[in-house]
Amino acid sequence: MRSDSPSVADWSKSSFGRYGFDHRDRNVGSGQQFGAAEHEGAAADDDEVERLLDSTVRKVPRGAGVAVVATVLALWLSSTFGKSISGNLADTSVAENMLDVVVGRKMDLPPAVLSTYKIDQIIVQISKPDGTEDSTRHSTIYEDIQIVSSGMHLKPEALSRAIYFEKGEKYSYTAYQNTISRLNNLGVFSYVRVSVKQSDTDSLLNQVDVTIDLTMAQNINLDIQADVVTKSTGYAGPHLLAGVSNNNTFKGAEKVSFGLTGGMEWQWGNKSGSELGTFSYDIGLATGITLPQRLIPQSWKSEKPLMVQQTSLNLDFNLLNRIAYYRMFSSRMNVNYTWGKTRKIQYSVSPLYLNSVTLLETTPEFDSVVNDNIYIRKSFEQQFIFGTRYGFTYDNTHLIRPRNVFFQTGLNLSGNLFDLIAGIG
Repeated sequence: MRSDSPSVADWSKSSFGRYGFDHRDRNVGSGQQFGAAEHEGAAADDDEVERLLDSTVRKVPRGAGVAVVATVLALWLSSTFGKSISGNLADTSVAENMLDVVVGRKMDLPPAVLSTYKIDQIIVQISKPDGTEDSTRHSTIYEDIQIVSSGMHLKPEALSRAIYFEKGEKYSYTAYQNTISRLNNLGVFSYVRVSVKQSDTDSLLNQVDVTIDLTMAQNINLDIQADVVTKSTGYAGPHLLAGVSNNNTFKGAEKVSFGLTGGMEWQWGNKSGSELGTFSYDIGLATGITLPQRLIPQSWKSEKPLMVQQTSLNLDFNLLNRIAYYRMFSSRMNVNYTWGKTRKIQYSVSPLYLNSVTLLETTPEFDSVVNDNIYIRKSFEQQFIFGTRYGFTYDNTHLIRPRNVFFQTGLNLSGNLFDLIAGIG
């Protein structure tokens, strides 16, 4: 059976294939059996829908699938413009029990479908975590963004940095995707939805309104973790971690966390005279703050918006007491910057990393052991380590591909290098 009109050749002139569409389909593929059930009943999840909503360039991603394009794209464009603009053409004359399937736009489309659209209004609607509506909702304008909420859930400047749409600019799928990802990365919303509709104030059909619906999450979290730790030295015992964090402490998506750690260890079995102690306990405090932006001079910042950007400061303190031998105090401080223009490539730099270890108190029994061994004594001397770190990560596992790559590498310049420089000086 061959379709009569239009011909495959004519249809291909307006097919999505010319925009880089790959006809290999997860539902209907080369060499697979074709039937109405596979063609008409193909399901599409939210990720597939998001990948098809680029009305500016009308580009279908490679590998999206014939059945997915035929159903999802047609339904979405139909709901947007009021009529179906895409279709399929099956050519069964290729060979016995085989066919060619061409997906493309119809020949007689209205001008509104082929137009490029600019953004008119940007409206952000913020709801409470419980989803209840408040009659006291008010509207404010910040940098051409209309924010509708029942209170100060999030500072306007923090919200503006996460929105890639700009009034008067062309609507693009890239801005849509980046906005979704950036808002989710803030970690303060349980629900994020971006919708686009034709502007009510525009009669020429070349402007759209962008509406962003957000639901705040319950940003206070409590974590409790209990473990039983065993070591190759024969020590074993329970350890407990309890922490609390607030992902929106200062109404700017700042995450502040506090954690307490503690544990006890016993050395099981017989021990030799050189082993240091059979019982110990430790207690620690871990604090940290993470900001959703890079705290660097303005002249260092890139003009292009970054998909991922954050600054974190961490302080850790720990006290270890081996009952019969010594007490030791350690502290660590780390300042870290993380950024990336895309989700796939991210950079991490710690310009300041400090680690201090101090032996507070020893017993004569401990001194008698370490004084006979210079290597043990050296390891317990006061240490102050200063260093910097750099990290690079490539991760495309969020993409739907036959093969994905996760690669991570880094460079650590610790105190050994600085000690060498100081020794040469």
